[in-house]
Amino acid sequence: MFSSDPVHVDHPLADPVHLTWWGAGTWEIEIGDVTLAVDPYLNPTSGVDHALVTHEHNDHCHVPTLRALLDDGLEELIVSRPCLFDSQHWFASPELPLLDEFDPTVLFPKYYQKTVIGGERNDKPKWQEPAHATNQVPSELDLGPVRITAVEAPGEEPNISAPHEIIGPVANLAYLIEDTRSDFSILALGDIRTPYPEMLEFADEVDMVLYPLGKPLSTHDDPLDYQIKTDMLFLDLLQPDYLVPGHYRHEGDYPIPKAYDESDPDEYRFLIGHGFPSVDDPDRYVDALRDAIDAAPEVETDVLPLRAGKRYTLE
Repeated sequence: MFSSDPVHVDHPLADPVHLTWWGAGTWEIEIGDVTLAVDPYLNPTSGVDHALVTHEHNDHCHVPTLRALLDDGLEELIVSRPCLFDSQHWFASPELPLLDEFDPTVLFPKYYQKTVIGGERNDKPKWQEPAHATNQVPSELDLGPVRITAVEAPGEEPNISAPHEIIGPVANLAYLIEDTRSDFSILALGDIRTPYPEMLEFADEVDMVLYPLGKPLSTHDDPLDYQIKTDMLFLDLLQPDYLVPGHYRHEGDYPIPKAYDESDPDEYRFLIGHGFPSVDDPDRYVDALRDAIDAAPEVETDVLPLRAGKRYTLE
Protein backbone atom coordinates (compact mmCIF):
# COMPACT_ATOMS: atom_id res chain seq x y z
CA MET A 1 0.00 0.00 0.00
CA PHE A 2 1.45 3.37 -0.97
CA SER A 3 1.43 6.28 1.44
CA SER A 4 -1.29 8.90 1.61
CA ASP A 5 -1.34 12.60 2.34
CA PRO A 6 -3.83 13.30 5.16
CA VAL A 7 -6.76 15.68 4.62
CA HIS A 8 -8.83 16.58 7.67
CA VAL A 9 -12.61 16.64 7.19
CA ASP A 10 -14.97 17.81 9.88
CA HIS A 11 -17.09 14.66 9.74
CA PRO A 12 -16.76 11.44 11.76
CA LEU A 13 -15.86 8.53 9.46
CA ALA A 14 -16.30 4.80 10.09
CA ASP A 15 -12.98 4.20 8.30
CA PRO A 16 -10.58 6.59 6.59
CA VAL A 17 -11.70 7.37 3.05
CA HIS A 18 -8.93 7.34 0.44
CA LEU A 19 -9.28 9.61 -2.58
CA THR A 20 -7.11 9.80 -5.69
CA TRP A 21 -7.63 12.12 -8.63
CA TRP A 22 -5.96 10.57 -11.65
CA GLY A 23 -6.35 13.60 -13.89
CA ALA A 24 -9.19 14.39 -16.32
CA GLY A 25 -12.47 13.37 -14.65
CA THR A 26 -11.08 10.17 -13.11
CA TRP A 27 -11.47 9.54 -9.37
CA GLU A 28 -10.53 6.50 -7.32
CA ILE A 29 -12.38 6.25 -4.01
CA GLU A 30 -11.69 3.69 -1.29
CA ILE A 31 -14.33 3.36 1.43
CA GLY A 32 -13.63 0.51 3.84
CA ASP A 33 -13.17 -2.64 1.75
CA VAL A 34 -14.87 -1.13 -1.33
CA THR A 35 -12.82 0.53 -4.08
CA LEU A 36 -14.60 2.56 -6.77
CA ALA A 37 -13.30 4.23 -9.90
CA VAL A 38 -15.34 7.00 -11.49
CA ASP A 39 -14.71 7.49 -15.22
CA PRO A 40 -11.40 5.57 -15.31
CA TYR A 41 -9.22 6.97 -18.11
CA LEU A 42 -5.74 5.41 -18.46
CA ASN A 43 -5.69 5.01 -14.64
CA PRO A 44 -6.41 3.01 -12.57
CA THR A 45 -6.17 -0.34 -14.35
CA SER A 46 -6.21 -2.64 -11.31
CA GLY A 47 -7.49 -2.97 -7.76
CA VAL A 48 -11.00 -1.67 -8.46
CA ASP A 49 -14.18 -3.43 -7.34
CA HIS A 50 -16.74 -1.23 -9.13
CA ALA A 51 -16.34 1.24 -12.02
CA LEU A 52 -18.85 4.03 -12.57
CA VAL A 53 -19.14 5.77 -15.95
CA THR A 54 -20.95 9.10 -16.19
CA HIS A 55 -21.25 9.45 -19.99
CA GLU A 56 -19.92 8.21 -23.29
CA HIS A 57 -17.06 10.64 -24.00
CA ASN A 58 -13.77 8.89 -24.59
CA ASP A 59 -12.07 10.46 -21.57
CA HIS A 60 -14.87 9.20 -19.31
CA CYS A 61 -15.91 5.95 -20.97
CA HIS A 62 -12.49 4.68 -22.05
CA VAL A 63 -13.02 1.14 -23.26
CA PRO A 64 -9.34 -0.01 -23.11
CA THR A 65 -9.11 1.06 -19.44
CA LEU A 66 -12.44 -0.60 -18.65
CA ARG A 67 -11.27 -3.77 -20.37
CA ALA A 68 -8.08 -3.79 -18.27
CA LEU A 69 -10.14 -3.43 -15.09
CA LEU A 70 -12.43 -6.26 -16.14
CA ASP A 71 -9.43 -8.46 -16.87
CA ASP A 72 -8.14 -7.61 -13.38
CA GLY A 73 -11.35 -8.84 -11.73
CA LEU A 74 -13.72 -5.86 -11.72
CA GLU A 75 -16.91 -6.99 -10.01
CA GLU A 76 -19.30 -4.53 -11.63
CA LEU A 77 -19.36 -1.95 -14.39
CA ILE A 78 -22.00 0.73 -13.79
CA VAL A 79 -22.88 3.01 -16.71
CA SER A 80 -25.36 5.57 -17.93
CA ARG A 81 -27.66 4.30 -20.65
CA PRO A 82 -26.07 6.25 -23.57
CA CYS A 83 -22.82 4.32 -23.16
CA LEU A 84 -24.47 1.28 -24.76
CA PHE A 85 -25.20 2.97 -28.10
CA ASP A 86 -23.20 4.33 -30.99
CA SER A 87 -22.78 8.07 -30.57
CA GLN A 88 -22.30 10.75 -33.19
CA HIS A 89 -20.58 13.02 -30.69
CA TRP A 90 -17.08 13.79 -31.92
CA PHE A 91 -15.42 12.83 -28.61
CA ALA A 92 -17.26 9.56 -28.03
CA SER A 93 -15.40 6.25 -28.09
CA PRO A 94 -15.84 4.24 -31.30
CA GLU A 95 -15.94 1.09 -29.15
CA LEU A 96 -19.12 1.89 -27.21
CA PRO A 97 -21.13 -1.10 -28.53
CA LEU A 98 -18.52 -3.38 -26.93
CA LEU A 99 -19.75 -2.36 -23.49
CA ASP A 100 -22.82 -4.50 -23.97
CA GLU A 101 -20.53 -7.54 -23.95
CA PHE A 102 -19.28 -6.50 -20.49
CA ASP A 103 -22.78 -7.02 -19.02
CA PRO A 104 -22.89 -3.60 -17.35
CA THR A 105 -25.39 -2.37 -14.77
CA VAL A 106 -27.41 0.61 -16.01
CA LEU A 107 -28.77 3.19 -13.56
CA PHE A 108 -31.65 5.62 -14.02
CA PRO A 109 -31.62 8.97 -12.19
CA LYS A 110 -33.45 9.10 -8.88
CA TYR A 111 -32.75 12.84 -8.69
CA TYR A 112 -33.52 14.66 -11.91
CA GLN A 113 -34.60 17.95 -13.34
CA LYS A 114 -38.36 18.42 -13.69
CA THR A 115 -39.72 19.84 -16.92
CA VAL A 116 -42.84 21.79 -17.79
CA ILE A 117 -44.83 20.61 -20.81
CA GLY A 118 -47.90 22.48 -22.00
CA GLY A 119 -47.91 24.55 -18.84
CA GLU A 120 -47.99 21.49 -16.59
CA ARG A 121 -45.14 20.07 -14.55
CA ASN A 122 -43.85 16.75 -15.83
CA ASP A 123 -42.32 14.64 -13.06
CA LYS A 124 -40.27 12.49 -15.39
CA PRO A 125 -36.70 13.07 -16.52
CA LYS A 126 -36.37 14.83 -19.85
CA TRP A 127 -34.54 11.71 -20.95
CA GLN A 128 -35.96 8.33 -20.10
CA GLU A 129 -36.33 4.68 -20.96
CA PRO A 130 -39.35 3.63 -23.02
CA ALA A 131 -42.45 3.48 -20.84
CA HIS A 132 -42.47 -0.31 -20.78
CA ALA A 133 -38.91 -0.48 -19.42
CA THR A 134 -38.61 2.53 -17.11
CA ASN A 135 -39.56 0.71 -13.94
CA GLN A 136 -37.04 -2.04 -14.62
CA VAL A 137 -34.01 0.24 -14.38
CA PRO A 138 -32.75 0.85 -10.81
CA SER A 139 -31.82 4.24 -9.39
CA GLU A 140 -29.73 2.90 -6.50
CA LEU A 141 -27.25 0.14 -5.78
CA ASP A 142 -26.06 -1.13 -2.40
CA LEU A 143 -22.43 -2.27 -2.43
CA GLY A 144 -21.94 -3.46 1.10
CA PRO A 145 -21.46 -0.34 3.24
CA VAL A 146 -21.58 1.89 0.15
CA ARG A 147 -24.75 3.11 -1.57
CA ILE A 148 -24.70 4.49 -5.12
CA THR A 149 -27.55 6.77 -6.24
CA ALA A 150 -27.96 8.09 -9.79
CA VAL A 151 -28.33 11.85 -10.26
CA GLU A 152 -29.08 13.73 -13.46
CA ALA A 153 -26.28 16.16 -14.27
CA PRO A 154 -27.02 18.17 -17.44
CA GLY A 155 -23.97 17.81 -19.64
CA GLU A 156 -23.09 18.47 -23.25
CA GLU A 157 -26.18 16.85 -24.76
CA PRO A 158 -24.53 14.29 -27.07
CA ASN A 159 -26.34 12.95 -30.10
CA ILE A 160 -27.05 9.22 -30.27
CA SER A 161 -27.38 7.44 -33.58
CA ALA A 162 -30.86 6.16 -34.38
CA PRO A 163 -32.42 3.72 -33.90
CA HIS A 164 -32.23 3.77 -30.11
CA GLU A 165 -34.53 3.40 -27.13
CA ILE A 166 -33.78 6.64 -25.31
CA ILE A 167 -36.36 9.41 -25.46
CA GLY A 168 -35.17 13.00 -25.41
CA PRO A 169 -31.75 14.58 -24.85
CA VAL A 170 -29.26 12.39 -23.06
CA ALA A 171 -27.83 13.72 -19.82
CA ASN A 172 -24.51 13.11 -18.17
CA LEU A 173 -25.21 10.89 -15.15
CA ALA A 174 -23.68 11.85 -11.79
CA TYR A 175 -23.26 9.45 -8.86
CA LEU A 176 -23.96 10.11 -5.20
CA ILE A 177 -21.64 7.80 -3.24
CA GLU A 178 -22.55 7.31 0.43
CA ASP A 179 -20.82 5.49 3.26
CA THR A 180 -23.96 4.32 5.05
CA ARG A 181 -22.09 3.64 8.28
CA SER A 182 -21.05 7.26 8.82
CA ASP A 183 -23.44 9.09 6.45
CA PHE A 184 -20.48 10.62 4.63
CA SER A 185 -21.31 11.30 0.98
CA ILE A 186 -19.39 12.23 -2.16
CA LEU A 187 -21.08 13.51 -5.34
CA ALA A 188 -19.12 12.81 -8.54
CA LEU A 189 -20.53 15.13 -11.20
CA GLY A 190 -18.85 13.99 -14.41
CA ASP A 191 -19.05 16.83 -16.96
CA ILE A 192 -21.95 18.83 -15.55
CA ARG A 193 -22.69 22.17 -17.21
CA THR A 194 -25.78 23.58 -15.49
CA PRO A 195 -27.26 23.39 -11.98
CA TYR A 196 -31.01 22.94 -11.56
CA PRO A 197 -33.36 23.74 -8.65
CA GLU A 198 -34.22 20.11 -7.90
CA MET A 199 -30.69 19.65 -6.59
CA LEU A 200 -32.21 20.90 -3.35
CA GLU A 201 -33.84 17.46 -3.05
CA PHE A 202 -30.51 15.86 -2.18
CA ALA A 203 -28.54 18.84 -0.89
CA ASP A 204 -28.52 17.59 2.70
CA GLU A 205 -26.99 14.30 1.55
CA VAL A 206 -23.82 15.79 0.00
CA ASP A 207 -20.68 16.37 2.08
CA MET A 208 -18.10 16.53 -0.72
CA VAL A 209 -18.46 17.39 -4.43
CA LEU A 210 -15.97 16.26 -7.10
CA TYR A 211 -16.33 19.19 -9.47
CA PRO A 212 -15.05 19.70 -13.06
CA LEU A 213 -13.37 23.08 -13.29
CA GLY A 214 -14.23 25.27 -16.21
CA LYS A 215 -17.04 23.20 -17.71
CA PRO A 216 -19.54 26.07 -17.94
CA LEU A 217 -16.93 28.39 -19.48
CA SER A 218 -18.24 30.11 -22.59
CA THR A 219 -17.47 32.92 -25.02
CA HIS A 220 -18.77 35.32 -22.38
CA ASP A 221 -16.92 38.65 -22.23
CA ASP A 222 -15.52 37.64 -18.84
CA PRO A 223 -15.44 33.81 -18.81
CA LEU A 224 -13.99 33.52 -15.31
CA ASP A 225 -16.65 35.83 -13.86
CA TYR A 226 -19.34 33.80 -15.66
CA GLN A 227 -17.81 30.57 -14.37
CA ILE A 228 -17.66 31.72 -10.75
CA LYS A 229 -21.31 32.84 -10.86
CA THR A 230 -22.30 29.38 -12.14
CA ASP A 231 -20.15 27.66 -9.51
CA MET A 232 -21.84 29.70 -6.79
CA LEU A 233 -25.26 28.58 -8.04
CA PHE A 234 -24.11 24.96 -7.59
CA LEU A 235 -22.78 25.66 -4.12
CA ASP A 236 -25.85 27.60 -3.05
CA LEU A 237 -28.07 24.66 -4.06
CA LEU A 238 -25.89 21.81 -2.77
CA GLN A 239 -24.25 23.45 0.26
CA PRO A 240 -21.43 20.86 0.45
CA ASP A 241 -18.78 21.08 3.13
CA TYR A 242 -16.02 20.47 0.58
CA LEU A 243 -15.49 21.00 -3.14
CA VAL A 244 -12.63 19.09 -4.78
CA PRO A 245 -11.79 20.42 -8.27
CA GLY A 246 -10.90 18.15 -11.17
CA HIS A 247 -10.90 18.06 -14.98
CA TYR A 248 -8.14 20.62 -15.37
CA ARG A 249 -4.45 20.18 -16.00
CA HIS A 250 -1.52 21.15 -13.82
CA GLU A 251 2.04 20.74 -15.02
CA GLY A 252 4.86 18.70 -13.52
CA ASP A 253 3.85 15.21 -12.44
CA TYR A 254 0.41 15.23 -14.10
CA PRO A 255 -0.35 11.53 -14.80
CA ILE A 256 -1.87 11.97 -18.28
CA PRO A 257 0.75 12.40 -21.03
CA LYS A 258 0.67 15.79 -22.69
CA ALA A 259 2.29 14.82 -25.99
CA TYR A 260 -0.17 14.23 -28.82
CA ASP A 261 -0.68 15.39 -32.39
CA GLU A 262 -3.45 18.00 -32.41
CA SER A 263 -3.64 17.75 -36.20
CA ASP A 264 -4.54 14.05 -36.02
CA PRO A 265 -8.16 13.83 -34.84
CA ASP A 266 -7.94 10.10 -34.14
CA GLU A 267 -4.94 10.55 -31.86
CA TYR A 268 -6.51 13.57 -30.18
CA ARG A 269 -9.81 11.82 -29.53
CA PHE A 270 -8.98 8.18 -29.01
CA LEU A 271 -5.41 7.75 -27.83
CA ILE A 272 -3.80 9.95 -25.19
CA GLY A 273 -5.19 13.34 -26.15
CA HIS A 274 -6.05 15.05 -22.89
CA GLY A 275 -8.33 17.91 -23.90
CA PHE A 276 -7.31 19.66 -20.70
CA PRO A 277 -6.96 22.17 -19.12
CA SER A 278 -10.53 23.29 -18.88
CA VAL A 279 -9.06 26.53 -17.52
CA ASP A 280 -5.74 28.18 -18.33
CA ASP A 281 -4.85 29.31 -14.81
CA PRO A 282 -6.30 26.96 -12.16
CA ASP A 283 -4.63 28.80 -9.25
CA ARG A 284 -6.30 32.06 -10.28
CA TYR A 285 -9.59 30.19 -10.73
CA VAL A 286 -9.44 28.57 -7.27
CA ASP A 287 -8.46 31.87 -5.64
CA ALA A 288 -11.40 33.63 -7.32
CA LEU A 289 -13.79 30.89 -6.22
CA ARG A 290 -12.57 31.09 -2.63
CA ASP A 291 -12.99 34.88 -2.69
CA ALA A 292 -16.58 34.47 -3.93
CA ILE A 293 -17.33 31.96 -1.17
CA ASP A 294 -15.87 34.29 1.46
CA ALA A 295 -18.15 37.05 0.16
CA ALA A 296 -21.26 34.86 0.31
CA PRO A 297 -22.28 34.23 3.94
CA GLU A 298 -24.89 31.68 2.87
CA VAL A 299 -22.20 29.36 1.40
CA GLU A 300 -19.73 27.62 3.72
CA THR A 301 -17.70 25.37 1.45
CA ASP A 302 -13.98 24.63 1.63
CA VAL A 303 -12.21 24.27 -1.73
CA LEU A 304 -9.64 21.45 -1.56
CA PRO A 305 -7.37 21.28 -4.64
CA LEU A 306 -5.60 17.92 -4.88
CA ARG A 307 -2.52 17.01 -6.86
CA ALA A 308 -3.37 14.54 -9.60
CA GLY A 309 -1.85 11.10 -9.13
CA LYS A 310 -1.48 11.44 -5.34
CA ARG A 311 -3.48 9.42 -2.85
CA TYR A 312 -5.14 11.38 -0.06
CA THR A 313 -6.67 10.08 3.18
CA LEU A 314 -9.75 11.82 4.53
CA GLU A 315 -9.77 11.47 8.27
